[in-house]
Amino acid sequence: MNGFVQGIKEWAGCAFAIALVIGASTYALMRGSSVGAEIRTLQTAADSLNQSAQQAPAAVIDANELEQLSRRRADYEARIRDSAKLGLVVSQLSEEARKAGLQIVEIEPRRPRDANNARYPLFRVTVVGDYQRIATYMHGCRNQRIPARVVEFSVFPASDVTTSSPRVLKADITVEAFATEQLATKEGANGQA
Repeated sequence: MNGFVQGIKEWAGCAFAIALVIGASTYALMRGSSVGAEIRTLQTAADSLNQSAQQAPAAVIDANELEQLSRRRADYEARIRDSAKLGLVVSQLSEEARKAGLQIVEIEPRRPRDANNARYPLFRVTVVGDYQRIATYMHGCRNQRIPARVVEFSVFPASDVTTSSPRVLKADITVEAFATEQLATKEGANGQA
């Protein structure tokens, strides 16, 4: 038995060293996999931050764009204030007719058919001219400073106008001016009390 104990004592150091190497290897492998998981987590976070950094310039407004937006907002607010001035709307309608080369017969406010549900004031514009100029006028109404939308129109020969051209037509055009909501509800559907 003495020889057995002696053999154990000789090999105990080697067995301990082998156990230590196996333990260190196991620890290194386990630690390596957890470090790998942490690295993958950091990689995902880095990718997310990189994507956010790439999208940031698209979401940031530079000084020139901010100034342009500010000017456009001021213009929009001025148009809203101007839309409450029905005389200005009539003035723009007649100016647009002059630009189109039409003769203005009359511009008169109209009551909507359904005054309870009307939102914007209506105007009937009677003009005389050829068909192309009338069409140019109707198109131009929507592009003026305070836009007006054509809601109905009728065109017929201008029998009461003294002219030698048979192409002269008379048009009754009803437009809806985009006035502010407050005007339409406070003063009535067509701006009249």
